[in-house]
Amino acid sequence: MELVKPTPIQSASFNVIRSGKDVVGIAQTGTGKTLAYGLPLLQDLKFSKQINPRILILVPTRELVVQVVNQFEQMAAYTNHRITGVYGGVNIKN
Repeated sequence: MELVKPTPIQSASFNVIRSGKDVVGIAQTGTGKTLAYGLPLLQDLKFSKQINPRILILVPTRELVVQVVNQFEQMAAYTNHRITGVYGGVNIKN
């Protein structure tokens, strides 16, 4: 993942998300929306031994679940965060 500078959606949303406010952002495919909300969420997520989910992201399709999970796994590669995707037709324990 090579990042040179934030895209417009990322620049507009990082500080708002980090302040704890809700955000609705609209941008074209490939503009970095997942990074726009994912990086601030993971950055502010403190270490915890808690096993319950601490962040829930809802997306409308199975394909988007896989895409978002892959992106979050890359962002959280050097952390202790556990990333799990859940969608219909698959055993949640797999």
